[in-house]
Amino acid sequence: MSESAVPAVIIARDFDCSVDVAWNAWTRSEDIAQWFGPQGVDSEVVENDFRVGGSYAIQMQGPDSDHHVSGTYRVIETGRRLAYTWKWKTIDTVSLVTIDFTAVGDRTRIRITHANLPTEESRQQHTQGWSSSLECLTEFVGNA
Repeated sequence: MSESAVPAVIIARDFDCSVDVAWNAWTRSEDIAQWFGPQGVDSEVVENDFRVGGSYAIQMQGPDSDHHVSGTYRVIETGRRLAYTWKWKTIDTVSLVTIDFTAVGDRTRIRITHANLPTEESRQQHTQGWSSSLECLTEFVGNA
């Protein structure tokens, strides 16, 4: 299957928090470290130069795995949209993650689009990873 034939991962979910709380959860290092990654993973923000063109790096440590993802911020529209490249340390492919934030009453709808994944297997793995991560985000913003 060619790169262009692999559909993007698209996940939308509503959260019981304001857009400001949701935005901070995705952009502040201390917040990211509290929830980012699938359930059962501890994350450390190694770098977060939060500006267009700035880099980020996150180390995720699970019971049986150690993953390092990094990239560059491409779009920062405060409270509306965040986009960044996504590259695993052990894989050459660079993909693109876009997060859209929409106020829905006193809740926030977050829509993740993860595009340019190399294979259907990668797409399925990222779908599972993002779904699990959003469960962690639900717990985090519920306690914020």
